[in-house]
Amino acid sequence: MSEVDEVRLGLLRAAGMDVALPLEALREVVPHPEELAALPVRAPGLLGAMALRNAILPVVDLGTVAHVEGAEAGTGRVVVVVVHEGRLVGVVVDEVRGVASVERDSLQSVAAAGAPLLFSHLVQVGEDAVCVSVLDPAALTGLPGVPSVEERRAAVSAADTADGTGPGVEEGRPSLTVVRCGGQLLALPIAEVRTTVPLTSVTPSVLTGGACLGTTVHGGRELAVLDPMTLLGLEPLSSDLVAAGVVVPAGAGDVVLAVTRLELLQHSPGPTMPVPPQATRRSDLVDGVQQLGDDTCLVLRAEGLRADPDVAAYAALGCAVAEATHESVDDDVAATGPTCLTYAVGGVLVATPLDQVVEILPSPAELTRTHVADVSGLVVHRGQTVTVVPLGPLLGRTTTEPGAGCLLLVEVDGRHVGFAVDRLQDIRPRTWADPEAPTGPDRAAPRRLLETSPLVRVAGVDRLLPELDLHRVARALLDGSTVEAPVLALEEAVA
Repeated sequence: MSEVDEVRLGLLRAAGMDVALPLEALREVVPHPEELAALPVRAPGLLGAMALRNAILPVVDLGTVAHVEGAEAGTGRVVVVVVHEGRLVGVVVDEVRGVASVERDSLQSVAAAGAPLLFSHLVQVGEDAVCVSVLDPAALTGLPGVPSVEERRAAVSAADTADGTGPGVEEGRPSLTVVRCGGQLLALPIAEVRTTVPLTSVTPSVLTGGACLGTTVHGGRELAVLDPMTLLGLEPLSSDLVAAGVVVPAGAGDVVLAVTRLELLQHSPGPTMPVPPQATRRSDLVDGVQQLGDDTCLVLRAEGLRADPDVAAYAALGCAVAEATHESVDDDVAATGPTCLTYAVGGVLVATPLDQVVEILPSPAELTRTHVADVSGLVVHRGQTVTVVPLGPLLGRTTTEPGAGCLLLVEVDGRHVGFAVDRLQDIRPRTWADPEAPTGPDRAAPRRLLETSPLVRVAGVDRLLPELDLHRVARALLDGSTVEAPVLALEEAVA
């Protein structure tokens, strides 16, 4: 979906309502001051005014203006600075919920006979389809009797120019999504954040390790969850402090940066101060430092994240999540054993016990060729030489999705093989296995791998799959055995 077809929203909570503002109308979010200055005007919802750098910003209470019963005026935690056609007004809200991208066609326009509305559209947001009211910036800055101020005046600071007539601080400076990771503040340009999501649980997977904490499901895809503190070479974020995620684009997909909480959405209050290269382990990922009140905030370099090969590899491995079936599988899962990795090989969906796969790697751009039958070449990974073998041709199948594959790294007897497969499908528990399937070393001759593999069922897949023993395949290859192309009697059942 192109940006033209998307609308970026800042999600807010105010007076018990889920509301949003288009990001272009959300200038920044600032803490609610302890006191507001009185203004010589009375209007419904007008609370007073606050200092915004060297300017004065009128502040209104959204609950009062919207006539929400039981809402206590002015008790919100933050003030959202709203801009429309060069005019600014502050709106008190309880919290900032995050950023979301929605399809433009999903916005439903609203109207009411005989009365103006504070919101222009309704939209469903997130996996839970929360109903969100999209506030109308024109209605907020045009409230009867409520003063607004000129945008340029509120933006200019005497520190920015010698004579006080130069450009305001907003000019050329990005709006930031500021998050907290334990005791550290981090920021990314709002334009680089697809959305923010709750992260109440992270699922361990074969991707787990290093900066990767596991995976989470967002938008129908299973995405890698990365610890930004580990990426930066700082002390890792404790798992008990992970509560939210920031979805950012990287390479061919998206990744989720694990954070403690979203702090605010703010226009950069001043120039970003550079960090000396010797003061950080990852100068390629740090754009500089911002001073936000009493806190120092590290501003991440979005292009550095996108260019990082590890981050790009994790993004490329995001896979679609199969639709869940309606049958209850809890008892079966407990009875039948391991979690399985499902993947496509030449148009056939196959399952393998997850504990047989040491790691999942992106397809290497370059290989050291060996000119050995069944072997594509060699690649060095983590200081070890890995033999790369296309699994499809080994099974008599032709790759159907060139360029979309990855390597399943398997270790047997201290040796490594990387099996190239067409596409990852999912990681799911096994819910059924054929109780009459042969077991033991004689159950499957190498030359009839798929035909003789036991059939299993995994959660979310509505057909039986052959369970392929990659340890057996790897041993056959490393010991010099030949693998004949099998006759796929199961092709109609699994294709």
